[in-house]
Amino acid sequence: MLNRLPVRRQLLLANVAVVLLIALFAAVYYPAVLQRRTLESRRDEVVNLAETVALGVGIGLGISELPVVSTTFEWARRDPALLCVRAMDVDGFELGSYNPTEIRYADHPGWTGTEPAVTEDRDRMDVAVPISYRGTALGGLHLGVSLASVQDQLRADRRAGLFASAVIFLLGGLLSLVVAARIVRPLESLRAAADRIAGGSLDVRVETHGEDEFAALGREFNSMAGRLNETMDELETARDAALSAVRAKADFLATMSHEIRTPMNGVLGMLDLLRRTELNETQSEYSTTAHNSAEALLGIINDILDFSKIEAGRIDLEAVEFELRDTIEDVCGLLAAGADAKEVELVCIIEDEVPHVVTADEGRLRQVLLNLVGNAIKFTDSGGEVVVEVSGVAIEGDEVRLRFSVRDSGIGIAEDVQESLFQPFQQADASTTRRFGGTGLGLAISRRLVEAMGGEIGLESQRRVGSTFWFDLSIRCTLAEDGPSALATLQAIPDSEIPSLVILDMQMPGMDGLAVAQMLKRDPRTAGMKVILATSLSEVRALEGDSPIDIRLAKPIRQAALHRAIAGLLQPREEARPESAARREPEAIEGEGVSARVLLVEDNPVNQMVAQAMLGQLRHEVEVARNGQEALDALGRSKYDVILMDCQMPVMDGFEATRAIRALDGDVNRIPIVAMTANAMKEDRQRCLDAGMNDYLAKPVSVRDLASVIGRALEGDRTAL
Repeated sequence: MLNRLPVRRQLLLANVAVVLLIALFAAVYYPAVLQRRTLESRRDEVVNLAETVALGVGIGLGISELPVVSTTFEWARRDPALLCVRAMDVDGFELGSYNPTEIRYADHPGWTGTEPAVTEDRDRMDVAVPISYRGTALGGLHLGVSLASVQDQLRADRRAGLFASAVIFLLGGLLSLVVAARIVRPLESLRAAADRIAGGSLDVRVETHGEDEFAALGREFNSMAGRLNETMDELETARDAALSAVRAKADFLATMSHEIRTPMNGVLGMLDLLRRTELNETQSEYSTTAHNSAEALLGIINDILDFSKIEAGRIDLEAVEFELRDTIEDVCGLLAAGADAKEVELVCIIEDEVPHVVTADEGRLRQVLLNLVGNAIKFTDSGGEVVVEVSGVAIEGDEVRLRFSVRDSGIGIAEDVQESLFQPFQQADASTTRRFGGTGLGLAISRRLVEAMGGEIGLESQRRVGSTFWFDLSIRCTLAEDGPSALATLQAIPDSEIPSLVILDMQMPGMDGLAVAQMLKRDPRTAGMKVILATSLSEVRALEGDSPIDIRLAKPIRQAALHRAIAGLLQPREEARPESAARREPEAIEGEGVSARVLLVEDNPVNQMVAQAMLGQLRHEVEVARNGQEALDALGRSKYDVILMDCQMPVMDGFEATRAIRALDGDVNRIPIVAMTANAMKEDRQRCLDAGMNDYLAKPVSVRDLASVIGRALEGDRTAL
């Protein structure tokens, strides 16, 4: 219990306990000892008096001089405390006495003893001693004295003891306060200084006085604080240097990415255009091989850029609602051609308990799956198989934990290298690097992404048997047990997180599904939500016609029917996404697009040629400006429907040019401006938006990407980003 008290109180309690013991000694024990000693001293005095009187009486009787007895009695009367004295012979005959107040003689043990006999009470002491002369017993003497003076002295001693104890207690208490303050004040000063240092004030010092231990402790504390301050300065310098190095590395990689993407735009663009011309079989094979190699090089560049962003702590995660099964199937669909070319069977299994619609970062999830499935196909020989499986691990509240696993029958991984496999630039061994290629960044990026999303990743593998890479993620889905709970849940969700789909049961207590749907449609925040109602077959027929229900499903609901219903409601939204369009790029799109006048602002001659050729295939009229100033001059001469703006140009860059265009008068400041740049980082996209651009297209550019972005610009879609 004492350990939970402050040091000041512990010291005070200890000192008060010591002082209290001393005070009790002064008030109780010392007076008792003094009383015992005073009574013993008085007893000795009375016995001595009695023996002296008995000696005188014995001498008087021995020499037959009775006046001597009287003289002896007179001498005894000098003691003011004497009450009575009586001498008797051996036969009991009284030889003489003195009893002025005629008090009763106290009982005594008799006169035949050879040693004094003493009896006493609080106020009186009586002594009986023998009377003898030259060894002959002549009788005995009884002497009584008053103890009133002794009691008075004892009372005075007790009062003095109480006073002394009070003085000791008061002085001891004051001394305890002084001592506690003297000891605790430096400790409290040290504690306050330590708290301030813990709060970040490293320049704190404590005052020191004298040469005692506390002063020495204070000086040591100040020395330690000084060393800590120096260490923190060194750490801050090292941190700044490390951050500077990370920023320099990230800036270097971003610059290199820009510099590489610029010629890559020319390579891929020209190859794309070349493949759309009439080629013989050999030429087509060569151009396709070159295009695939360029795409592989672009993938490596993207991996390096992703890794640099992760290392620099510049990775951003999004929480968007998406159809999980579509994402998994899209990944398998994208890699199906590669698996088929190697004669590897690719299988996708999604367990029944896995929810259809979830909220997470779909792009990062897709990236991890593409890495793992792509690796599995790469390291699996012809005739093998790759199985992608998604299953539910646990559901707690609105959180569902899913396990994604990719199992292959490939070459397997030795146990001694599994630990380092998720490190950057690592592969199972040098032979696999030579045989299969790659940077070794895919698994490192996947691990960082999974951990950033709050999950964990691992693998199980055996040489020449195969490997299973898995990762667990907590993905949010929203459940409600009845109508009021569903409405309350939606009211608590921010506008940016309102789901796009709700599945309702018709028969619910208190408020049925139809009533819930009607209230959702009345609320502007939820009016755009799609509604699926699960009900009986008869109610499905009864609900036909005008109602707030988008799709009605009869119970029992088949999984395939529910999947088709969800896909049918969400598919229009998915088709509007530029990523989906990019994933489903057709072989040729000649004749597509709407004729428009396009101002291409680009300083690189090769990129000018690529963009002009692509825009020509899309039947758009193109005029080229080599920098931002030429673009402003061109806007003063002609009218344009769309501006394709590079960002890094001499004379005037794309950002400055965009701000200048937005500051112009008239309709010209509302022309859609699309950034077409080799700067591919997310902050580059945001910088374009902040400058006033409407859309963003990262190089290298494909014809499909260009057609899509121009189409959105001409349709007035300013929310494509």
